[in-house]
Amino acid sequence: MSHKSLKYYKNLDYNIIIEKQIEDNEQWYIAFTNELGKLACYGRGDTQAEALASFFHEKDAFIEHLFSEGKHIPLPEAHAQKFSGFFNVRTSPTIHANLVTQAKQQGISLNLYLNQILAGAVERKAMQFKAKGSTVCRG
Repeated sequence: MSHKSLKYYKNLDYNIIIEKQIEDNEQWYIAFTNELGKLACYGRGDTQAEALASFFHEKDAFIEHLFSEGKHIPLPEAHAQKFSGFFNVRTSPTIHANLVTQAKQQGISLNLYLNQILAGAVERKAMQFKAKGSTVCRG
């Protein structure tokens, strides 16, 4: 176990996901964070605000339990990993050539072109996630 205090762990800033649940014509919300586990630590409520309040209560109890048992307490993703913004991708020579051609047609570098493509794909995926009734909060 870490030498950090219980207060440190309880004050960590996790990304909280709020999902709408519908079953048998009933609707409710659950709030959770991927790091602590959707099924291990979550809040539930009739509204997003109730689910979020419930999550904070459950998160504190869950972290207190892990801390008292000397078990590992997962850190928020931002603490767990630092990203350099640099990665390599292997692709076929044909795709590589097509990307270079398309970047030249746009009058931009291959790096900038790939960043634009990736940013668009990430934004579309976020919109799909949101359309499914999920919300991501910081807290």
